[in-house]
Amino acid sequence: STPPPPTPAPTTTPPDTNRCASPGDPARLEVRPSRKLLRAGDSFSLRAIVLDNAGCPTRTSTTWVIADGSDAGSAASVDPSGRVSVPVDAPEGTFEVVATAAGKSTRVTIEVASPSRYDELLAQSGLNDAGENDAASIAVIATSSIGGGDARAEDGSRRRRLAFIGIVGFLALALGGVAIVGMRRSQRLAALAREAEERHAERMREAEERKKERETKHAAAVRAHDESVAKAAEMASGKMVCPSCRREYDRGSTFCPNDANRLVPAAGHEEMLAGPLGGICPTCQRGYDPGVKVCADDGEELLPYAQYASRTQASAAPSRGKICPTCGGRFQGAAAFCGKDGTALVLLN
Repeated sequence: STPPPPTPAPTTTPPDTNRCASPGDPARLEVRPSRKLLRAGDSFSLRAIVLDNAGCPTRTSTTWVIADGSDAGSAASVDPSGRVSVPVDAPEGTFEVVATAAGKSTRVTIEVASPSRYDELLAQSGLNDAGENDAASIAVIATSSIGGGDARAEDGSRRRRLAFIGIVGFLALALGGVAIVGMRRSQRLAALAREAEERHAERMREAEERKKERETKHAAAVRAHDESVAKAAEMASGKMVCPSCRREYDRGSTFCPNDANRLVPAAGHEEMLAGPLGGICPTCQRGYDPGVKVCADDGEELLPYAQYASRTQASAAPSRGKICPTCGGRFQGAAAFCGKDGTALVLLN
């Protein structure tokens, strides 16, 4: 069989590489993007191109300045190449960069966001992931030309105007949303600040009350200590008294030699010593404080000291020396007990 004839290769018209070899006069300035969301501390290069009526780029230079009127714009800067830099401490806000070529200018909106709020504002802005929009900010330099070029320029101008109006409307809505969010955030921060101030004032009041309470307790403790020291000094320098017979002894004695009752300091026991005398056991001859009725050793009912003293005086025998069997201390015959340890004395042989 005869093979089919080969299919001829399609012919293509080579592109007109010489169309833009000699560009005409500048007719349109385009800057991209027309809106940019930028973090504080970042930089970004705006892209500008000046085209002629045929859409060919010209070599017309572009100058850049920051429009006055905002705190964010005052902190930012732009170099001759169109690179915008925002310092780290720049406040959040919006400013405009003005691009000028061949006597015509167009503006680019820059929104500054703190690093912590960048993602939140990006999600609300309607921009792409890079924080940019796809539309260009356009300034028409030449609005007329010869022949059909004039009609094309008019049609492009109308489209650009519509695009510009749409961009402006979108930016107005976005800025309104940002303003509402900022206002609500400001109100919330103000409420939090008031709450923090109230909590701080309450803590200061509580701390002051605790301080006064500590000072009051400390002053009371100091007074009690001083009183205790004074009382101890008074007691150390005073006499010892027997609660039963009311005989007085010098410091150093612990028990009454007559009835073996424990001695008490005269200072501090004035009320007890001003009352009735104590009682004496008729069996063991031990003395007890006022108010005690029965002897703790042998269960005998105690005699009032005056009654016991009258009996012993009536039947008193000649006095003889006595000795303590516990400590060996010697006493006169009138003593019945050791004044150091309260042991009953025995007669000396």
